[in-house]
Amino acid sequence: MRMTRWVALGASMLVLLSACSTGGGSKPTIKVGSAIMQIPGRTPANTAMTAATLDLMSGGRFILGLGTSGPQVVEGWHGQPWGKPLGKTREYVEVVRTALRRDVVEHEGEHYRIPWDGPGATGLGKPLKLMLRPLRADIPIYLATKIGSQPSAISAASETFFGPSAAM
Repeated sequence: MRMTRWVALGASMLVLLSACSTGGGSKPTIKVGSAIMQIPGRTPANTAMTAATLDLMSGGRFILGLGTSGPQVVEGWHGQPWGKPLGKTREYVEVVRTALRRDVVEHEGEHYRIPWDGPGATGLGKPLKLMLRPLRADIPIYLATKIGSQPSAISAASETFFGPSAAM
């Protein structure tokens, strides 16, 4: 029987890194997952770097869990507009996957523009790629959806992500 250890993001990235690396080291068959990383809480590039690091530390057994949270947390805690979470999630995953493949990241979407060329841009930002070489370019990505979500959210999870939708 395969087991997965899910580690909640909360206290710090150091806690997550420690838990994933130590928990995964002693049992080579246990998969290690991030639980649900809130999309508004970090950039797609930061998520790709974190996922690549945890995949290396776990020997290629890391599973990335993503979710949008809700309007109260997104606007009240992260200071971002709630907007269109489904479209934002699709763009976010596209950027994460591009980075994990170690392709140069260039994205011009409704929610993300990489490199930034909008208001306040210096013009010095250049398209970059992940320096770290992840063990897998296809780290599984699971999407959290709420029970009772609209069918479009469930369908998007099936189309967009590796693995099943996680019911919350």
